[in-house]
Amino acid sequence: MQEEKEIRDYDFRNPERLTRDNVLALKMIYEKFGQGISGYLSGQLRIEVKTEIGESTQVLYSDFTAENPFPTILAIVNHPPLPAASLIWFQPALVFYLLERFFGGKGEEVGINRAITDIEQQVVSGIAKEFLKHLKIAWAGLSEIDFSLKQVAINPLSAQIVAEEELVIKTEMKIIMGDKEGKLACYLPFISIEPLLTKLTTKPQTQEKEKGETKVMEKGINLVPLSVSAELGRVRVTMQDLLNLTQNDVLRLSAKVADGVVINVANKPKFIAVPGISGGNMALQIKKVLQ
Repeated sequence: MQEEKEIRDYDFRNPERLTRDNVLALKMIYEKFGQGISGYLSGQLRIEVKTEIGESTQVLYSDFTAENPFPTILAIVNHPPLPAASLIWFQPALVFYLLERFFGGKGEEVGINRAITDIEQQVVSGIAKEFLKHLKIAWAGLSEIDFSLKQVAINPLSAQIVAEEELVIKTEMKIIMGDKEGKLACYLPFISIEPLLTKLTTKPQTQEKEKGETKVMEKGINLVPLSVSAELGRVRVTMQDLLNLTQNDVLRLSAKVADGVVINVANKPKFIAVPGISGGNMALQIKKVLQ
């Protein structure tokens, strides 16, 4: 009896051009990208930020324009030496949450359905440029790609990066910011990524490649934001004393002037310094490195 073969559907309109290994390698790249923007947004928002990366899928560019009517929020990205341009789509709810936080708001739910203003567009451009720094680092282990922002657009028809029938690689990302979350999606034309397909693999890399990845990791660590504070001294007071404090009262600290100032990095004491003035600004001169 002849064994029956499995029959699978094949979409001639949207053929699969990426292998499973290509897709896994892309996810690893975008996971690095997500880690980078998590660090950036954590530093800006002062809250924990996490990202969840979806699997890269192949869609027609016409599907993108159909899914994103006017007004929307798009970053058009150049990336020489790769041909064409790519897009980063920002969910409006994500953008308006970030704008409210960046302008000093509390980040309450913003149910806004409108195009962003010129001023808001400038802020979004700044955010997109920071994101692209981390996208460049994420891709650096594969190839040196110069990601740069061309413009922020609100009309998908004005962001025609390829023909409607061309394939683009769509990778979605969920950004979780405390109890809020938003989405973005990267759209990379297949013609842009095609020259890199042979390198786009999860298979073990050569020693030279591993050295390159180590440098990429070092760059990523160097971009992680750290809080630095100077501590003049400490004092313990009762609640009654605290309530009775008024203008011109003096608090005597535990430290003496000769002891210097403790510099804390990420809330841990790292240096001893003496205060002074440099270029008209208050400054600290490192005198001792703490173990």
